[in-house]
Amino acid sequence: MSRLVLGAGGILGGALVRHYAALGMPCVAAPHAALDLCDTPALEAVLDRDRPACVFNAAALTAVDRCETERERAFEVNAAAPARAAAACRARGLRFVHVSTDYVFDGARRRPYREDDLARPLSVYGASKLEGERRVLAEDPSALVVRVAWVFDRGGRTFLCRLRKMIASDETLRVANDRIGNCTYASDLATALEALVARRAEGLMHFSNRGELSWFDFAAALVEEAHRLGLPVRCRAIEPISSASLGLPARRPPYSVLDTARYETLTGHAVRPWRETLLDFLRESRD
Repeated sequence: MSRLVLGAGGILGGALVRHYAALGMPCVAAPHAALDLCDTPALEAVLDRDRPACVFNAAALTAVDRCETERERAFEVNAAAPARAAAACRARGLRFVHVSTDYVFDGARRRPYREDDLARPLSVYGASKLEGERRVLAEDPSALVVRVAWVFDRGGRTFLCRLRKMIASDETLRVANDRIGNCTYASDLATALEALVARRAEGLMHFSNRGELSWFDFAAALVEEAHRLGLPVRCRAIEPISSASLGLPARRPPYSVLDTARYETLTGHAVRPWRETLLDFLRESRD
């Protein structure tokens, strides 16, 4: 029943560790400082020592713009190293769960992306994650690869995570409103991953909280919910801007909503709407 979480210092990794602690299940937390995903011999030693029933790879180079200038590093961390980890797990009869991204898509569609839709990434980050999916499943066809989108939780450094502090400190926010996707509350994702493991899911799967939104929508909803909770909110105006005006090096898909029907059918669990996650996010951030 034991679990090993690679990348335990990140948003999802931390959520997984807390999830198993709440369940009273044995879980080995392996942050990057303690175990580098790229150090395969060190990983194999941990697998042989702890013999976890399931290994979650929540480690990745997720700095999308940085990947544009560090292509070799991106493919090592996001593709080659996960493939070696999958092979090591398969050789020992251990389950391997790898987390991927909605950025494998180009955003040309205007309906939610299914698992079997053509992946055509626009960025080095997306390309490296897509290559990671392919290599992991080539090394271990029974592995589970879960694509997620816009993950947020307490303590994270992504824009959605930082918005909690920004609405309390800035009177005016300028937020992009022209990219549409899903957001994924890390605590919900941790619960979903364990549900998939319990049902021995394998291959590609999509998970995110229900409902389409832009970053602007998220910011506006966060302000509204913070007021409902009586939290300090300094923000008085949110100005919509274009993504192009941010001048980011990497291209992002303009539309990357994920279809979660396969997850819901397999687990029998309805995905929670994204608005419902904000109260939990704000309460946890406050605590």
